[in-house]
Amino acid sequence: MHKNKVTVLENEHIELGCPISGVPEPDIAWLVNGQLLEEGITKRGVILAAGGKSVIIESAQMEHEGIYTCVGTNKGGSLDVDVHLTVLGKV
Repeated sequence: MHKNKVTVLENEHIELGCPISGVPEPDIAWLVNGQLLEEGITKRGVILAAGGKSVIIESAQMEHEGIYTCVGTNKGGSLDVDVHLTVLGKV
């Protein structure tokens, strides 16, 4: 498992990309704090982009903090990448 940390300011736009690739091209799934995101469904302002390669948050809020996990799976196995998102409030 790979881990990354991303910090944004409150109300900023953020796009978290999934760095997983492979042959054959892996199926990509995203989890937010362990909850599966579904394509085309917005949860608390979190959007799974078409094709699942990224997660978009139009206006980051404190409630968006957490662990975003990208899971890539193909016949060779699976790989997880965690992104720890921190949202800094205005001073």
